[in-house]
Amino acid sequence: MDLGQTFTKQNIAQEMVSFFTLPEGSTVLDPCFGKGAFIDALLSDGRYLIEGIEIYDAFFGEYNKKHPDLNLSMDNFLSFIPTKKYDGIVMNPPYIRHEKMADLASYGMDKKTLRSQELYSFLPPTSNIFMYFIVKAIDCLRDGGELIAIFPSIWLQKRSDPTFMDYVETFDSKIVKYVKSNGFEREALVETVILKLIKTRKKSQLQVTKKDKEIFNNSKPLSSVSKVRRGLTTGWNEFFINPEMSLNCTFKTKKILSTPRQISGYSTKQASTDVLLCLDDDLSKTEEDYVEKYRTVLRRGNGPKTLKTMDEQGIKWWKIKSFDCYGIIFGYIIRDRVRFILNEDDLLIRDNFYIIRPNDEINLLHAVLNSSYTRIQLEQIGKRYGNGVLKIQKYDVDSILVPDFDTISKADRSLLNDYSVELKNTGYEGIINKIDDVLSHYSPYSVEEVRTMINDKIEERKVE
Repeated sequence: MDLGQTFTKQNIAQEMVSFFTLPEGSTVLDPCFGKGAFIDALLSDGRYLIEGIEIYDAFFGEYNKKHPDLNLSMDNFLSFIPTKKYDGIVMNPPYIRHEKMADLASYGMDKKTLRSQELYSFLPPTSNIFMYFIVKAIDCLRDGGELIAIFPSIWLQKRSDPTFMDYVETFDSKIVKYVKSNGFEREALVETVILKLIKTRKKSQLQVTKKDKEIFNNSKPLSSVSKVRRGLTTGWNEFFINPEMSLNCTFKTKKILSTPRQISGYSTKQASTDVLLCLDDDLSKTEEDYVEKYRTVLRRGNGPKTLKTMDEQGIKWWKIKSFDCYGIIFGYIIRDRVRFILNEDDLLIRDNFYIIRPNDEINLLHAVLNSSYTRIQLEQIGKRYGNGVLKIQKYDVDSILVPDFDTISKADRSLLNDYSVELKNTGYEGIINKIDDVLSHYSPYSVEEVRTMINDKIEERKVE
């Protein structure tokens, strides 16, 4: 039976053990020791008392025979009842997707069995097996104890139901390293991360007892009420964006919006724009000369290889296919301000934005997206790049939760529509407070809770 083991290379195990900052004589547990890479690393370090657990009899028997003097036991860690709390835990938990956990029923590791236990009851049914191991490990640590674990980076993407990630982030935790598949004895098909967690709770986090509740009492993913796509990619900005033109000639062009900095408020009205070259089959003499100038650059190998190949194949690479960019636009690189902007001027939009095209009720969605209830989700789902930068992926935008509009009262819908119009006309950010007050009627979280959480998240990423 596949128990999801992927064995850590010895050099990675040694590096992970080196991340401990525990005093000499501390007791460290490996709860799924497999072939013993981490225990070997701990023995080599020589500072700690070592315990180990392994569920698979063949691995346990082989390693126990090799080290009969160690405190090793054959047990299921997820149902293991410790007699003490540990100073440290180091592990590479098994990776089995939640759909296949039913196969582990004979080991007591199927979802039904595990989720019947109070410790795991807050985890959603879509949690993979390694998440249960992390929760159990944290529970087995003493206050101030340290966990070092390597597991798939997919947990960073499970933001449509952020329960597990939020639980981890209630403690002092950080990713200390990203590891490619060559960190394992056999090829792994997923990128992994090394997490260091100290069992010290952070302040101002939402209580875990609320984790089974979504941000809204009745919610839907954004993808169910809109279509999301990235803006226009030119393939060669030097050629297509703001082409050099003499005073005596003109090119076929359209206005295009390139960055959020070109917009002062929450509407594209009065935004500054760039120029996109939009050539067709009928080139003027000056346009032909311009194309020929850049064709020379391509043939010298100084331009995009894709366009060079198109030129060699006789394809008219200078023609760009634009599309309707109507909707709400959102710059996916976040530093400070977060704005969902109405494209009222129907401008072309570059690929520095996502374009959200609502199925209907654009003003209602515009108000909801600019609320603190959306902002906290962005802070949770975004990937941190250091220096306070947060990047939001397209699949993250799809997973943003919005209230089921059918559950919003007629009076509140009218208010939200009015606030959207006021926000786009004035750009006054104080209107978001009014939007938050309305949406708080449809959420288990108060405005104060959400804003505190936002401030904490912003502070965390700015000090990284």
